[in-house]
This record gives sequence, C-alpha cells and structure tokens, in this order.
Amino acid sequence: MILLEARSVSLNLSGIQCLNRVDLPLMAGELIGLIGPNGAGKSSLLKVMAGLQKTAHGMVLLQGRNILNHASRERGKILGYLEQNGDIHWPLQVKRLVELGRIPHMPGWVSPGEQDQCRIETALKQTNTWHLKERTATTLSGGEKCRVLLARVLAGEPKILLADEPIAALDPAHQLMVMNSLRQFVDAGGAAIIALHDLSMAARYCDQLALLQDGTLVTKGAPNEVITDARLASVYGIKASLSHDANGSLSVVPYALTFDVAR
Repeated sequence: MILLEARSVSLNLSGIQCLNRVDLPLMAGELIGLIGPNGAGKSSLLKVMAGLQKTAHGMVLLQGRNILNHASRERGKILGYLEQNGDIHWPLQVKRLVELGRIPHMPGWVSPGEQDQCRIETALKQTNTWHLKERTATTLSGGEKCRVLLARVLAGEPKILLADEPIAALDPAHQLMVMNSLRQFVDAGGAAIIALHDLSMAARYCDQLALLQDGTLVTKGAPNEVITDARLASVYGIKASLSHDANGSLSVVPYALTFDVAR
C-alpha cells in the first residue's frame, strides 16, 4: 500500500531548478534513505513531500489524495516532518515542547490527557531525552536539540515520518539510537524517508535508497544495487572501499577524490 507518493515533481526556486520530474512512492513498512551530494535536492524533496512547498509540476499524494487538499490537522495526524537543523525559538521546558507534537490529536487548547502524557513519555524515552524533560529547550546542545525535536515528532504518532539529516549532529552512540528508533517505527507499521549523508548507516538501516543528483532521481533500489563504485565516482566524485559486515550490511569508506580540487 502506497502511503505517500511524489509524482513527477518539479520545483523551481529563484530561477533554479531544484527538482526535475521526481517520482518516489513510499510504501507502508518501508524505510527509504534519501542520499546524494550537497545540493542534490534532498531537503527540497522532503519539504515538497511534507506539503510545505508547492511544486512547479506534478503533485504529492497522501493516502491517495493531493496532500494540499488535506486539512492541516488531518495531515498532522498522518505525517510528521523533522527539518534539518530545526530551531527552537522559545524558552519552553523540554516536556512542554514535546507536548506540542500532540496538538493534532487534542481538541482546542486543552491540557494533555492521560493518553497524551503516555505518548509524550514514550517519545522522550525513545530518544533518550527523558532526563532532559525539565530543562529549558533553548539551553540544549545541538545533539540534544535534535533528539528532542525528534521526540516531538514521534509524540504525534504519525503513520509517516520525513526526517532531514536526523543524525548529522549526533555522536556515534546517539546516531545508532536514533536509527534504531526509526527502524522500530517502520517495523511497527510506519513508513519513513530520511535524508542521510552517512552511506554506511543508510545501507545498514534502509530498505531502499533513492539517489539524487542535481534535482534528478538517478536510481532507486536496494542499498547494494544503488551504492556502486561507478555511482560513487559519477555522483559523489569519490573512490571508496566497499565491504560487508557479518550481518551482510554494506560499509562505505571513502579514501580518494576522483577530481582535482581547485586551489
């Protein structure tokens, strides 16, 4: 069952073509890693698929309907979006910030009920931020902030999660913890697309990889099919050592550029 689909999506911003006729369906129970070099269009595609950016061509379907035809509260119950380097503008207590993820499920400006509190606690524990619940959110480190913002998204119990580089600011232990949480979210019946620069993490955790270059979808498939010597050279401009661990997961270790750097 397709839960979310970009259908022939194109996007132009300030005269620059950011996306060019991209097709990307997301199935229930699927974790897609969105990969590609800086400027490839990963963030733009996630914003379009979250219904936050109108397209120049094509459309995004959420459960078979144009995403722009869904009321914001209805959409918020189905789809959660975690932006890259998300800012926290107000000095809220962390627990209160995570409570905001429950707004689509709460009628009016009422206090969170018992079920809401349960979901909030679960989300904080999933992201290892329970011990931060009484901290002022604006005092958090970059990595703590990323995990708290993910907790806010998870507290909303979306069926679909779109996350833009959710592990970029995290130490190795918390990178693994967040990726495990996203994998568990999908295995429990959800679906997710996450933009990643760590190709080894993408290959280890994702069912499918979608490779973007200059706003165009180069290919989509299983990690071992997408990450090849030829594509690493042509898309990323690198040479890398490719190997497999005991579980069969692909490891990618770059060791050289395939082009001369201008001095």
